[in-house]
Amino acid sequence: MASRRERRRNESRGTNSFTDLRGSRSSPELNRSTSIGPRQYSYQQLAKATNHFSSNNLLGEGGFGQVYMGSVDGQSLAIKKLKNHRDLQSQGKLQDEIIVVSSVRHKNLVELVGYCVEGADKLLVLKYFPNKSLGYQLHESEESLDWKKRMDIAKSSARGLEYLHEHCDPSVIHLDIKSDNILLDDDFKPKVADFGLARFFSEAATHISESAIMGTKAYVDPYAIKTGQYSVKSDVYSFGVMLLELITGRRPIENGFDVVEWAKPKIKSALRNEEFEDFVDYTMHIFDHGEMYRMLFCIDVCINNRPKFRPSMKKIFLALEGLFSLDELFNEKGDNKLPWYPTYIKIQVRNRSISNKMWRSADEVLMRRSTEATNLLAEGVKRLGLSNDDEEEEDEEDEEEEEDDEEEVSDEEEEELEENEDGDNDLSHKSKMAEGGEVIACHTVRAWTEQLEKAQKGKQLTVVDFSAAWCPPCRYMSSVLAKMAKEMPNVTFLVVDVDELTSVTAEWKIEAMPTFLFFKQGKEVAKIVGANTEELQSTIAKHAVDDTPTIFTYQQIEWATRGFSKFLGEGSLGSVFKGFLDGKDVAVRKLEDLSDEEEQEELEQSIKTIGSVIHPNLVQQFGHCIEGSNIYLVLEFFPSNSLRSLLNGKKTLEWSKRMKIAIDSAKALEYLHDNYNIVHREIMTNNILVGKNFQPKVANFGLIMYYRSERTDVYADPEDNECSFEESDVYAFGVVLLELITGKNTKDNDTDIVQWANSLMKRALYGEYTLLIDSNLEGDYNKKEVQRMIYCAAACLYKPSDSRPQMKEIVGVLKRSIPLKDIWDDDDNQFLSGKFLIDTEFILFM
Repeated sequence: MASRRERRRNESRGTNSFTDLRGSRSSPELNRSTSIGPRQYSYQQLAKATNHFSSNNLLGEGGFGQVYMGSVDGQSLAIKKLKNHRDLQSQGKLQDEIIVVSSVRHKNLVELVGYCVEGADKLLVLKYFPNKSLGYQLHESEESLDWKKRMDIAKSSARGLEYLHEHCDPSVIHLDIKSDNILLDDDFKPKVADFGLARFFSEAATHISESAIMGTKAYVDPYAIKTGQYSVKSDVYSFGVMLLELITGRRPIENGFDVVEWAKPKIKSALRNEEFEDFVDYTMHIFDHGEMYRMLFCIDVCINNRPKFRPSMKKIFLALEGLFSLDELFNEKGDNKLPWYPTYIKIQVRNRSISNKMWRSADEVLMRRSTEATNLLAEGVKRLGLSNDDEEEEDEEDEEEEEDDEEEVSDEEEEELEENEDGDNDLSHKSKMAEGGEVIACHTVRAWTEQLEKAQKGKQLTVVDFSAAWCPPCRYMSSVLAKMAKEMPNVTFLVVDVDELTSVTAEWKIEAMPTFLFFKQGKEVAKIVGANTEELQSTIAKHAVDDTPTIFTYQQIEWATRGFSKFLGEGSLGSVFKGFLDGKDVAVRKLEDLSDEEEQEELEQSIKTIGSVIHPNLVQQFGHCIEGSNIYLVLEFFPSNSLRSLLNGKKTLEWSKRMKIAIDSAKALEYLHDNYNIVHREIMTNNILVGKNFQPKVANFGLIMYYRSERTDVYADPEDNECSFEESDVYAFGVVLLELITGKNTKDNDTDIVQWANSLMKRALYGEYTLLIDSNLEGDYNKKEVQRMIYCAAACLYKPSDSRPQMKEIVGVLKRSIPLKDIWDDDDNQFLSGKFLIDTEFILFM
């Protein structure tokens, strides 16, 4: 079996992991090949590769043609022979469309590697996947897919389809979604195949005539068959059918039995009673009850609604992930509504301090009304729990208030809040509003409703983790709320400073807040939970939040920087200046010009996508300016230090702060790798900026590959000087961890820190780390945390690249949510025997 490193190298074909497509809307999840385009094969080559399209080589057949297995230059390939349909594009146009489709890259889409267009013969060449398709695994393989694999396949397939719908310009409608078109790699990660093939037919952009190819019948949207009108919602229907197949293990039509028609009337009852036995594949003995509920719910809204009432694939993906309220999947006018249960939230904030007190809550609580602003609460509230890791004493007055609140809670169906280990939170920055105090508001509805999946049935306490990627720091709320406050003098708003909040399990209270406001991302009308909905709706609509990056003019950049007079420094990407824009300090980076015009175009496209990458531990790009060949990035401004300067400072950086910086920086890299396929390529302590409360922000991601082909410093992966893979970031992060542990610079008297640590690391792995850890700490550190960080550093630095842990595993070990043995075991100690200088004293120590 190929190593993880080899598989990734084959997938990316030697590419960088973050760029985009010229001529299409860019996305951070794109992978760009350094090659010009797909390889053009001759018909003779492909005929020979498939034994002249022998039936023995036939892998399958779909609406667009037959697929054969073949081998060219020792590489196994899947070769699709397109049907000779009368609506097929002419040869020249077909080649153009093939080039367009081949440029679409995403980790959950099958890559088109070649083609052949010779007269009547049109063939596509794709990667071959040994695990074949989801259909094969469900219906032909002797091994049954476990629930975890099925859920992962559902989510990742939804993500690939969402990318086609939302991030391609124009939107790509698949038109042939089915289990046989979900291919599985060596790790059972799904890749959606046959996307974009409808473009090869003359009427396929937004409408397919009845005479054109319309997919595989069992999966096709019946409304589309009836009307001849196809849209992205046609794919949503097909995806729902595929999900039904995934959980039942039965083909949509099996031995004349229509599983879809059988399931349609039964789904509501199954959801209402939470009895799923009729739907569960008998070969699958264990499944997650909550995930099954979400999956079946998604199936219902996909197959039981008319097209305009079906949710988007984005909402389906988020619902499967548990990040979107299932109630939101139902259109109010839809054909298929379950009883609606209102979702209410109670937040408690008292003088911006967070209580760590655990308390119990019932389903819905009717709070008393008071004319006093400090006690005015929303009616019909559901308790929401948030907590702080730091134990702090409450004063007597606060305790009395807590007791008063608890007396009002119903005794029925109480549930105790459970601790959530993943609860770092970042709602928004504190903002002083008009006289009325400080109240809570959140800038986009994504930060709330996509986290409320557990509330869909109404009798389940909701615990929200605000650390999700779609809850970025609020950069709009101050100005938006200020405008709204002028027009709504009777409504008080609150923006919460939650820098000290580190987990999600206690409670907050709404003070002086008769109405709770949610905001939708982009230009949709904001949703209001609370009183006076109709009265406020028009005002909210005018101030709905759009969090897309701003395009600035050169004049704005020049004015903001006072003619580039406030020089901050020079980096690998160019000069940095301090500026002032939109009421806040910013850093303006002038990128170095690229000599290659094509690379310059690609750089510009990549810049446009970086602004959508938002995370509490990543330096945010607020906007950009492209003026001729000059490019300027408008970034978060950090008056504080880099991690390197803190470690070099006169004051010793406390161990607890080092641990926080390690965990949060690892989270940022995990987010880049897992959500956007971005390889940073320049991880170092100088690129980890540390702000107030020692919150780290990783800087300079996504662009360095345009300015440097190789890395030669201590952080460079010895197995990959180009640092073009995630494993190279993992290696560099291991060096950062070593710096945090030792406090040393990466170079000291011509000896780099990794070489210096070799003789000490194995002792440290066995608990003898006093010579490795920073002596300036003077023993003031948590021994178990030190051990976890040492193991993580060793796994990053001393394992071969294809055995290094992923960043999410590093996060898990540092946070103590997964055991050390998951990244380091006895076999690894054996492997290291030749890596270290073993002396007699150490042998006795062992």
